[in-house]
Amino acid sequence: MSASSSASKLMPNLTRVLLLFPLLLVLWSAPAVAGVAFLREGHNDKGAAGTTLTITVTINAGDDVVVLFTTPSGGEPITSVLDNNSVAYTSLGSGGDNTNVARVFGYGLIDAPAATSIVITIASAVTANGVVLVYSGGTAFGNTATLQTTSSTNPSMSATTQDNDNIVAGMFATITSVTNTAQTGTIRLNDYNLNQASRVITAVDNTAATPQSVTISFTCTPAGNWGAFAVELRAAAGAARQRTLLGVGT
Repeated sequence: MSASSSASKLMPNLTRVLLLFPLLLVLWSAPAVAGVAFLREGHNDKGAAGTTLTITVTINAGDDVVVLFTTPSGGEPITSVLDNNSVAYTSLGSGGDNTNVARVFGYGLIDAPAATSIVITIASAVTANGVVLVYSGGTAFGNTATLQTTSSTNPSMSATTQDNDNIVAGMFATITSVTNTAQTGTIRLNDYNLNQASRVITAVDNTAATPQSVTISFTCTPAGNWGAFAVELRAAAGAARQRTLLGVGT
């Protein structure tokens, strides 16, 4: 075979490689689909009346953070929820009340800056306790759920997720000392308080592979009067990372 003949056959293949090269780069570098994942939690109970509740927790830059806490009657309004660098967290909502059951407040921040604690400032000196749940892989907060019920041994909340592998995270609070015996989802903080004047709190999250109604709940004894709040953390979007090179014909 002559050199000119070999060159003539090589040129079309070379041209195809050059044309496909930008596409290969895009496929190689496309971000992988990643669901929301739990990383860690921090919690605290004031133990005595005061106007601030500080929860120590490690927050790395880029983490997604849910702050859940409860106060007794007279603890509202909430003045601010800040990290130790004075970065403000956004109110997500609340559930329950301070008349017949506990009231739970939710605050959060997606792609949070690094911090070592969250400081909750309340209007008047009361007991308060709460939990900070730290996740990765979120892009936004989504649907919420609330609960206000009396004399219940199975407090439960459900929120409809909007993407694959989203997480619903929430906190339940009661004035009753209870024992949890089973749960739907994963308990991240179980039946916690340090001061009998504080609410007893339990944090739970749950996930689903596809969009659907996701429930967080548990069974407890004895029955309690419950207030609760939950929020959906929406998963990061993106095409699956492709590491298989496209074949080039001969």
